[in-house]
Amino acid sequence: MRYFFKEKIYSSLSSLYEEYEDEIPCSIATVRNRLKEGLSLEDALFNEKKKTASYKGSHTVEGKDYKSLADIADAYAIARNSLYKRYSRGSRGDDLVPLKKRKSYLQPVKEIFYKLTIDGKGFRSEAEACRNFGVKYVTYRKRKYQGYSPKECLGLEPILDKRTLRKGTKINKPPKDPVRLQVEGKVYTSYATLAREYNLPVYVVYQRIKTYGYTPVEAVKMRGKSTQVIVEGKTYKSMAEASRAYGKSSNNVATLMNSGLTIDQALGVENYKTIHTLLYKGDYYNSRADLAKSFGLTPSKLASRLKSGLSLEESIAKGDRIINQGKYNKTLLERDRELASKNAVTYFVKVLIGDRELYKVGITTQSVKQRLGAEKYQIISVYSGSLIDCFEFEQMLLNIFNHKRVSDITGNHLDGYTEILDLTSNDIHEIQNYFIARSK
Repeated sequence: MRYFFKEKIYSSLSSLYEEYEDEIPCSIATVRNRLKEGLSLEDALFNEKKKTASYKGSHTVEGKDYKSLADIADAYAIARNSLYKRYSRGSRGDDLVPLKKRKSYLQPVKEIFYKLTIDGKGFRSEAEACRNFGVKYVTYRKRKYQGYSPKECLGLEPILDKRTLRKGTKINKPPKDPVRLQVEGKVYTSYATLAREYNLPVYVVYQRIKTYGYTPVEAVKMRGKSTQVIVEGKTYKSMAEASRAYGKSSNNVATLMNSGLTIDQALGVENYKTIHTLLYKGDYYNSRADLAKSFGLTPSKLASRLKSGLSLEESIAKGDRIINQGKYNKTLLERDRELASKNAVTYFVKVLIGDRELYKVGITTQSVKQRLGAEKYQIISVYSGSLIDCFEFEQMLLNIFNHKRVSDITGNHLDGYTEILDLTSNDIHEIQNYFIARSK
């Protein structure tokens, strides 16, 4: 790097420094550092050194005077450089010496916390107390959990055997309720007697009655999971095995059987009536979901159609046909204001599908010809407006004449097939009047 000083160019800082070395009051390293700090070349070369702290003079530490910092360092066995550094950072007097190095420093007494105190002597742990009194810690713990005091646990006080208090003393215990279990006219006075009579484990009978709340008759008559069963002519080792074969939970099957159903009914092999059973065209269905699946519908679709006001017959007759609002919907148009304001038309046309004359109501942002293309149609009425206005008009007409929708037309016949209507002459005239009123 080149340096320009007093109208002369120097190839390096070293060559410049050597020429003015007698006049420069600092080392070349200091000059470099000053340049890094942003000083000008002249200031970096000729500024005087910063004055550092003076170590000369007497100092007083802990009431005693010392002629120099070196004397303090020697007196307190501190490295001189460390002491000079503390002084340069502003420490004076007692602060020159670290707290723990001072002669007046006293080690603080550490407070000891004792977990256990016996006769004025503290122990940091129960194990320490056991070692002191020659007692096994396991013995101490056992006595402690039995509720004895620390001195009793350590053998310093006698332990009173409370069992000796019972000798010669009559203990009044509340009488137990007598067991009376009646099955098929016979009374059993214990769970064990009843269990043996029906060749069942005692704990099974006891749990069924006491834990699960079954009657004595149910407890001995109900089928267990390990009982052999026959379903559709096939023998299974247990009800659990049969449940797995039919993809059912053994717990659910057991619950249904305990409620009075047969194994066939619990496994779904045989239908049975419940509060959810439906009768449709002479056949019973376990639920509305079961009915929907039987006709190729999803349960949610059937529920939605029933909620819209259609009868059960009408909902099923529509089959798995999707009825929607077409390409546009109100949420989309309310969200996209630019789209909603586009020019559009609502049209009412007669279309020929096969040998049937039907009618269609729809909307388009194009012309009717572009929308319907090569389809055979005849325009009856057209209304022009914004897309959202035309959409609301179309939906109003389709809702009014919803009962006139044709259900047997699919997308294979015509695009927009959900808007096909089978109308009378009076219906046609009424729709034309709606178009006339909307255009005014």
